[in-house]
Amino acid sequence: MDFKDSKSLKEFDNDNLYDALCKGLNHPDDISHLKELFKDTTTLHYHLFDDSVFTEKKNKTEDNPEGNHLLEYILPTIRRVYSKFFINPPSMLVSSIENKRLELFQLQFNLFEFLTFLSDKYKKNHNILNDFINIDTDSELLTLIVEDYIASKISYILSLNVSNIQKEIRDVKISKQLDI
Repeated sequence: MDFKDSKSLKEFDNDNLYDALCKGLNHPDDISHLKELFKDTTTLHYHLFDDSVFTEKKNKTEDNPEGNHLLEYILPTIRRVYSKFFINPPSMLVSSIENKRLELFQLQFNLFEFLTFLSDKYKKNHNILNDFINIDTDSELLTLIVEDYIASKISYILSLNVSNIQKEIRDVKISKQLDI
């Protein structure tokens, strides 16, 4: 299972890889949902990562003379964002008295929207950490992008009045049912 020479994210469509990325998860629903997200990413949305910024080799070191490319980080990044939405959501939403904010937060997750956000943000900022030569700048930048995405959702939810949260939940559920 060597993906170092992959030129497209669609080459990462591999059940063994999905299983490896789900190690440590205990809940069967989380495992199946995450595997679906991986499959959708590699078969439906791979084109978002066709730009050379994602496929060119970099981060060459003595320990990694061939280097790597960003495609190797995309699926683990999806696991990271999934975990922040569904497994370990922000405590400020979990401890919310009515817990409707948590429900709305989780309903806000949209794979295509996140992947588009990730792709666009990375393209715009991929050189921003180049001055840091002793850290894995790709991993750090992806962490920042995930945190920015999460923060945007939290900010939106916290801006709503409690009385509007139930209406927003209803609207999101309707739009997901109608696929709009």
